[in-house]
Amino acid sequence: MTTSRSSTGAANVLCFLSILAPKLLTVASLSFATTPYLRLRAIADDDAPNVPDGVVCPSFLHPRIRDENVKPFIQAVGLDADGWVAETQRLCGGSGATTQLITAYTGSWDDHTAVANDVRVLEGLFNWTTQYRETHQDESASLTWDAMTGADFDQTKGDARMRSIVGTELAPKVTRALDFGCGSGNDLTSIKNEFGLTKENSLCLDIVEVGNDNVFPILLDHSSGDAYNTSLENVLVGREGSVQVSISVVTFHHISEPRMKRDALQFLFRITAPTGIFVLSDWENQYHPNLWIYYDIHHWLTGLVYSIHKPTQPEDLPQGTEYLSILEYKALVSGHGFRFDSVRSGDIEGAVANSPNRDFSEVFVK
Repeated sequence: MTTSRSSTGAANVLCFLSILAPKLLTVASLSFATTPYLRLRAIADDDAPNVPDGVVCPSFLHPRIRDENVKPFIQAVGLDADGWVAETQRLCGGSGATTQLITAYTGSWDDHTAVANDVRVLEGLFNWTTQYRETHQDESASLTWDAMTGADFDQTKGDARMRSIVGTELAPKVTRALDFGCGSGNDLTSIKNEFGLTKENSLCLDIVEVGNDNVFPILLDHSSGDAYNTSLENVLVGREGSVQVSISVVTFHHISEPRMKRDALQFLFRITAPTGIFVLSDWENQYHPNLWIYYDIHHWLTGLVYSIHKPTQPEDLPQGTEYLSILEYKALVSGHGFRFDSVRSGDIEGAVANSPNRDFSEVFVK
């Protein structure tokens, strides 16, 4: 099944694209000495509610994931990262209680299962976040909820960065663009404005309704493999080889069914014009432990850290995803006819190293 930036909630908007929409995160100055953890939750480790189990504790407290993923993200959204980790540790049973759990943790859903304790820990972090924001209202988050969800998006802006990727030779030829898994349609709106495209030539494909009057929405049927393929074929009618710029932002990790993934890439190759480009952006996964479980939990984190929503049952955590490495995506897309463009792609490894979600973008040419 495939899904999109909109159908997975605001979490997907968090992707700080090194190619499509780079953002400089300036973290607000925080008062660590007066965090709610120290002032409101002065509870000894030994008083933690129960013995840790499940996937949230080892995901958030594994040293590498904690330091390279969790803390940078928590700090970026204006919370006390050390306080968040300390509260996680308390909810997970205190110092030392998670050592064995972390040692055995692989990060893969093939080896682990979400349990009721995961929901309890996330609810505790939801409550901690609510308390923190209530007692730190004078401290502005470096990444606001409106910025996270695109609510403050300027519908008139263009995308100069995309123009630089397209290049001077292709730019004058851009008459049609496509966003595969377009969500809000904001990324495509920027491209539309940058190249002066019509609404009809700004193709916004998704499996959910798109409420953006600037783009041309096309609803894909993902009820079955056959239905999905048929809906893609219908889009191609009268449009094959006509799109100069195609993008897909944090969508492909939701297409875990092999046939649907194959059909999606074949569709993108067929609809792209000769010398046209396809920009794929997603979350990198080539680490140990595997980031599969952490990334799935992260789909809930955006709403959780703004006290918007939280999971209510263990079954809410797995997202039916598949996260690949940079090299795996390169081989996958190239295997369907595209040629990887190293010049347009730039320093992928550098971009990944500076992103809490290990975001990357790869550019391919037909």
